[in-house]
Amino acid sequence: MGTTMQARTRVRADAEYFYVYMAISCVAIAFLGFAPTYWMPVVRGTFKAAPVVHIHGLVFFAWSIFFVYQTWLAASGRLARHRMVGMIGVSFATAMTILGIMVAINMMQAAAAGGFAEAGKAFALVPLSSIAFFAVVVGCAIGNVRRPEWHKRLMLVAMVSLLGAAIARWFLVFLAPPGPPGPPPVMVDVMPSLLGCSLLVIAMLRDWRLTGRPHPAYLWGTGALVALKFLQLPLSETAAWQAVAGAVLVSETERLTREAGLTEIQLNPKKGYVSAMTDGKDPLYQKIIAHLPQGSGPEDYITSLEVTATKPSSKCCCG
Repeated sequence: MGTTMQARTRVRADAEYFYVYMAISCVAIAFLGFAPTYWMPVVRGTFKAAPVVHIHGLVFFAWSIFFVYQTWLAASGRLARHRMVGMIGVSFATAMTILGIMVAINMMQAAAAGGFAEAGKAFALVPLSSIAFFAVVVGCAIGNVRRPEWHKRLMLVAMVSLLGAAIARWFLVFLAPPGPPGPPPVMVDVMPSLLGCSLLVIAMLRDWRLTGRPHPAYLWGTGALVALKFLQLPLSETAAWQAVAGAVLVSETERLTREAGLTEIQLNPKKGYVSAMTDGKDPLYQKIIAHLPQGSGPEDYITSLEVTATKPSSKCCCG
């Protein structure tokens, strides 16, 4: 009887440590993925970016280490501490969501400044939808904290959903042919994300071996993640998304104008300017128009903005 109980305890411990091994795998993928494009350039002092990008990188990597720690606490039976420290995880996830949105907006601004506004708005859907998926799944995991079989699987799905960006760096550095500068195409995110999902496939196969079927958390989570990745391209080309992303850039333009000390700011969209530019017979414009959805025009995707503002006069009092 004692031998049987010891064997069951050992099997249960091995099952829990599976999530520790998966968490360590996620950390390794995240670190190695960003090594050639972030960590190594940072060490060499050649990586230049806005401060929010560095904060974003540090917080996301700290989250991955925190995730390993939390899975270890649960696997080693320290459940009270696991729950207590979990409140830090809620703060982590909130900060990651906010920083993810800020970095996506920063990327759009950089693309627009470099003359790639349309590509920047399209690609912005990738990081924004990814961080939204992460936030939703983490929220579902928190909502199922009293159902550990759901909770731990949903947290793994959330962690894996972040790996596409890290894996994509290797595709872009070592496999992508040299191309023009600017944001990558939206489809570049699909294959790396599917490779990341291989960890979830391993987890589902393990469930199948132990219980005879994959857990619903994996089926729903993996299915939603894969569907999102394939929907990103058609969604990024819709007029609705272009309008949303364009509105973000417009609001950022207003914010930057205010920060410059200007007042009485007026932002006036001028769709007619875009129409006037495309009325000519320029082959490039004609090719762009030919690939737009039926019934839409360039003015539905490109915003020409007239900015008027007043610079406050500086008053000097001489005594």
